[in-house]
Amino acid sequence: MVYDGSKIKNGEIKYLFDSIFQKITDKIVNYPPSDNSLYWSHVMFQKFKIQYYSALQLTYNMTVNPRGQYEYLDIASINSIIRSCFETFLIFEHIYIHSRTSEERDLRLLLFQHDGYRSGRKLLERDKSSNEYRKYAQNCRITREKIERMNFFISLPIEERHKLLFGKWRPSWSDIIKETGLSNLMGKSEYAQLSLYAHNNFAALYTLDYYYQDLEKYNFDAINLHLYIVSTYFVYSILHLFAIRQSIFSEDELGIMKEFFLISKRES
Repeated sequence: MVYDGSKIKNGEIKYLFDSIFQKITDKIVNYPPSDNSLYWSHVMFQKFKIQYYSALQLTYNMTVNPRGQYEYLDIASINSIIRSCFETFLIFEHIYIHSRTSEERDLRLLLFQHDGYRSGRKLLERDKSSNEYRKYAQNCRITREKIERMNFFISLPIEERHKLLFGKWRPSWSDIIKETGLSNLMGKSEYAQLSLYAHNNFAALYTLDYYYQDLEKYNFDAINLHLYIVSTYFVYSILHLFAIRQSIFSEDELGIMKEFFLISKRES
């Protein structure tokens, strides 16, 4: 059967990706990992999937007040959620896909964890006697010790080691985006646009006001274009990481992902 994208309506795309996500989940939920690091790849995918559903819920079911009197299209929250999904995907890519060796992958995961434990410890510094603070501090120390014992880490220049442990554990989002294969338009430019809403830029406020004056100007289906593109890339990466065959998907599911993959290469 040859895929015919013209027969797929915009409103049906969300159902195709739901099916794709469920098939992926079924394959990896009980996957016997060769090491513990793959556990966190599964957690990242779950986080992505849940936020994907939240973006669709806000898009098609609208936001309502407690008495159910009014409906709102929460454009700012939808874009902020999509930005969060994009960042989850980029972290996944940096750790699991862009690493050249398994040791480099393990180091990147540990650096990710160490940075998180450091952040949690800092947030709780006002109450150093709490169990939460001690747990963060202990995990921070344990991960640092693991990192400092790794041959790959030891082989790095001392300045680089210090930067990874106490500065930035990862490259910039822009640098990670470059390695994904996304076009500049669908990667860096789109991320900047999504960030307008997360950072409450006036440009975002101006745009919101423009659409709220007349919602008929807004394309409800186009709002999630970037989310569908990133979902496609995430699925491809999951297939690669867990060695899952594409034959688990239907012709329509494969076709719609191919379509979004081709769109992701456009520069205009």
